[in-house]
Amino acid sequence: MKTGVIFISALLLAVSSCRADSKPPAMEAIGYSINGRFIVRLASKVQVFMLDDEEKNYRLVSEFASDSGGAPLKALISDDGSYVVTLDGFGMGRGNDVVVAYKRDGTKLKSWRLDEILTKEDFAAVPRSVSSDWWRQEALIAYSPPQLIVTGPNDQIATTKKRYWYQLDLTTLIWTKGR
Repeated sequence: MKTGVIFISALLLAVSSCRADSKPPAMEAIGYSINGRFIVRLASKVQVFMLDDEEKNYRLVSEFASDSGGAPLKALISDDGSYVVTLDGFGMGRGNDVVVAYKRDGTKLKSWRLDEILTKEDFAAVPRSVSSDWWRQEALIAYSPPQLIVTGPNDQIATTKKRYWYQLDLTTLIWTKGR
């Protein structure tokens, strides 16, 4: 009897510490430059479109295979169309390609794992589930020179008092932590 109670208590403790995904991360299939001149689309390949002012339509200017281990969940493009960034190539926050920077033609510049971006303290504060590290709330490319800005962690998954933002200079490929 005592063994059964200990077993059930241990089982309940283990189950309560696991977090299943009730809502897996959603893919955002289309990203826009802030000025609206460029669109990046996630399909079987990453597709880059540029606004043709005369035609008042977008035309395909580049198409390339993502270097991610899986399908990225989000893609962004700089205002001048020079840089494309994909986020979360193998589940949210997992794998060697959490962030991948490319030139518009698909030339890979660099990829980063989550532990290469976040400080140890911020990494420890990220809410985790079975398939995802919910490290980001928002991401955008802004400014000149182009900067990827990422805020987190995702507060829709778990409440945490810890907040952060990181900035990647796409011309130097150097991450800095915001204040």
